Amino acid sequence: MKKLALVLCCSLLSLPALAGKEAHEEAVSAMFADSGALGMVVVTVQGGQIHVYGRGETRPGSGQLPDGQSLVRIGSGSQVLTAEVLARLVEDGKLKLDDTLQRHAGAGRVVPRAPSVPEITLLDLATHISGLPRGVSSGPPKYAAPFAWPGEAVRWGELKDGKTDAVPRTEAVYSNRGYDLLGDAMASAGGAPYTELLARLVTRPLQMKDTTATPTPEQCARLMSGPDLDNSGPCGATTATAASSGLFSTPLDMGVWLRKLVSVVPPAPSTCMVLKPWLTRAAMPVMKGFDFPGPADALGLGWVRLGDGQQTSSPLWHKTGSGAGFMSYTAILPAPRSAVFIVVSKVDMKMLPRLTRAGNALLRQLGQEVLDTVGSQFNQQPCP
Repeated sequence: MKKLALVLCCSLLSLPALAGKEAHEEAVSAMFADSGALGMVVVTVQGGQIHVYGRGETRPGSGQLPDGQSLVRIGSGSQVLTAEVLARLVEDGKLKLDDTLQRHAGAGRVVPRAPSVPEITLLDLATHISGLPRGVSSGPPKYAAPFAWPGEAVRWGELKDGKTDAVPRTEAVYSNRGYDLLGDAMASAGGAPYTELLARLVTRPLQMKDTTATPTPEQCARLMSGPDLDNSGPCGATTATAASSGLFSTPLDMGVWLRKLVSVVPPAPSTCMVLKPWLTRAAMPVMKGFDFPGPADALGLGWVRLGDGQQTSSPLWHKTGSGAGFMSYTAILPAPRSAVFIVVSKVDMKMLPRLTRAGNALLRQLGQEVLDTVGSQFNQQPCP
């Protein structure tokens, strides 16, 4: 961590610890009580400061409090990391957002399309307007481990029939399949497997050693679990879906990454790219699968902008994740340089809206405390 601090010292603005930790503790305790989960970890980022709050226990009967080193599955929260890899490859000139999927499909792969129908682009995949369904139509093999299926052969095989749920660019509908194809395209353009691109461009420079699709036995020993010891499934390689939903991480790794996103001054070009409202609800009225924390107003690359009426003054961007025994929530307020990451060892889709909205309330509180302490002049420099 010392090396990381030295690397970022000239670009990260860090404030003195703000006086709100007791209220933050109470908010976390309330979220945990409402969740009904066995374990929870909440990470807050506030003006460059990272705080980790653990509740419950890591596994049934363990008596061990979850902490920043607990291994978790972030589900489709993986997509905001995928989006950063995409933005970095654009910066490096390896691809363009308006490139077609066909251009980076790889040898022998054909992306069919009907006459007069737009070709699917990388931007279409990144903003969920490709018309592709949520997942593949065939079911997983018996006893398949979570997120270890489907692989490239399955998703590209199904793409051959040319069927989509909608004409590209006419609806915004959440699609894991689209993000896995995006990962394949980036691998082709970048000349390396997607997981290597993620490590090279994002996780390795920040020393995010626990953010991976190939956990070691030592890392697996730290994997949290809910009441059913097997509800997280076997801990093993999830490279098949790393771009859409397969990543493992730790709360501390996520905190380090979020701090970089909101605390680097001026914002990195990749940050400005992913947080640009590429698609608004006004322009695309059909927008499905993005409203758990509240109505979505716009889609960035991977990120979703909350339509709470504060888009201009302080836009809140978020991403949910769920599956294999976990639900996660990642949200940022770039202007007052604040962020939260929440993960629980439980899947309950009815509870998820309450969890995310409580997370939003905590995040707004963090941002307001920053502004109250240092004044309204403390604002992230705007992206061009």
